[in-house]
Amino acid sequence: MEVYAEVDPLSNEGKLSEELRSLKAFDGLDVPHSPLGLPSVLPLAISARLRYGENYEGRLIINQRLADVNELYIRSLMLTSDVLKLDVAFTVGDVPKFGQPVSQLDSESAIRIAREQGTKAKVGLFLSFRYPREMIRERMRCGADFFLAMRVRGAADLEGLDTSLLTPYVIISTDKNKDIIRRIDQPTVTLNKLKDHLAEFESSGIKSVLLSCPGDWRSLNEAFRLIR
Repeated sequence: MEVYAEVDPLSNEGKLSEELRSLKAFDGLDVPHSPLGLPSVLPLAISARLRYGENYEGRLIINQRLADVNELYIRSLMLTSDVLKLDVAFTVGDVPKFGQPVSQLDSESAIRIAREQGTKAKVGLFLSFRYPREMIRERMRCGADFFLAMRVRGAADLEGLDTSLLTPYVIISTDKNKDIIRRIDQPTVTLNKLKDHLAEFESSGIKSVLLSCPGDWRSLNEAFRLIR
């Protein structure tokens, strides 16, 4: 099973460089796009830094908010993704804190446009397990190559689903980020239980997981040490 890490899009150049170097051991990295609708360093910039500055050869997934863009941007994004060897996960995204949402595209339209552009990149969607099972099944029939699955509590949530398409988020709770964890209100795991948690996913047929440690990216290094 491959283990990916979520990059914190830090705006401080020195700290961002330290973070990117420290996460290179992971099988893949996921770069979020303006989390919570707030300004942040763009995923394409961070991905280019990883590919050409850090010579990172693992899988790179960038998240793309659809609230902010139109069809032309998506087509250009897919061309850029082929150059940088990226995969793209589309999400509607939170309401932007500045300006008004464009909101011309839904997730299914973005998938269609990406296919029409003839991209080599894999295109995926976010999938929340807070919704009823039939809605989850319906979303998984949309033709995406993969799904970043949120709010998955454990392997039992995945019963009867095509686990080969799913990359569950695993949110790590630490002493440093406990206040953030409280606000996002999602299933979490502590470092001392992480290895068993991932083994449960692997036994259910999951091929990859995405580790996230909001507000405490340095603990991802400890997580990697514990599971390898």
